[in-house]
Amino acid sequence: MPKRPHRVAVLGLPGLIPLELGIATEVFGRDPHYDVTVCAEGGVARGVGPGITVTTSAGLKVLREADTVIVPGYEDLDATLSAAVLDALRLAHGRTSYSVATPWSRCCPTVCSSTTATSSRPPA
Repeated sequence: MPKRPHRVAVLGLPGLIPLELGIATEVFGRDPHYDVTVCAEGGVARGVGPGITVTTSAGLKVLREADTVIVPGYEDLDATLSAAVLDALRLAHGRTSYSVATPWSRCCPTVCSSTTATSSRPPA
């Protein structure tokens, strides 16, 4: 029986930097070892720049089932994240293999109070 793909959740936050979202989805989305889902609170994340909006059918519940959570950078690092986002990240951190915050995103280290890690392949 084949092993299921490693589940990766990419969380879009308000003011997300589209390039960082794109990098995360391209790096993991092209590899059949991974199942990538972009999620956002309420299914919508407005990006930096005019007219950039990411709409997804996946909400924060996806973080509960992910093996890896990626938080792409977002514009205002001093912005207050909603309690729902913070709670979802804390719960996910307690059960995921990896939590990854990109250079322009400091929410994972702040929320999880741990070292972040990346991996090019899912754990065996």
